[in-house]
Amino acid sequence: MKNILTNLMTSAVLLCSIGGGLEAQTVRLQAKIPFAWQVNNQRHNAGECTIARDAVSKVVRIDCSADRTGVYLSAAPAANQSSVARMVFHRIGNQYFLTSVFAPGMTVGNLPVSAAEKEAIASEQTREIATVFVDIKPIVD
Repeated sequence: MKNILTNLMTSAVLLCSIGGGLEAQTVRLQAKIPFAWQVNNQRHNAGECTIARDAVSKVVRIDCSADRTGVYLSAAPAANQSSVARMVFHRIGNQYFLTSVFAPGMTVGNLPVSAAEKEAIASEQTREIATVFVDIKPIVD
C-alpha cells in the first residue's frame, strides 16, 4: 500500500512539472500595429495584436483586438537566434501586407503573396514597395 501511494505521489509531481515546463515554453508576444494590414487574403485593422505559439505546435496564431479577428500561420524553427522580435510588412502604395514574423525560437516567413498584393504590385499607380518593421515584445503575465 505504501509503494502504491509513493508511486501515485511521484506521478502527480512529474505530471505537474511537465505541464509547467510546457507552459514556460509557450511564446506569447504583443505588437501595436499602426496601420491596417493584410495576410492570407484577410484584412485586419490597426491596433494591438497578440502572437502566440505553444511549445509543441508549428502553428502561430495572431489575434487582433481592434477588429476581433485572428489568423493561423505555419511557423518554422528560427534559423538564427535573433533576440529582436518583429513583424515585417511590405508597403505597396497605402496597403500593408505581412511577410514575416521573427521571434526568439520561431520564424514565420515566406508567406504566399495574396491576390490583393499581386494586384497592388501590378497597379499602374503604385511604383514604390517598402519594407516596414514593427517591433513586438513579450507579454508579461
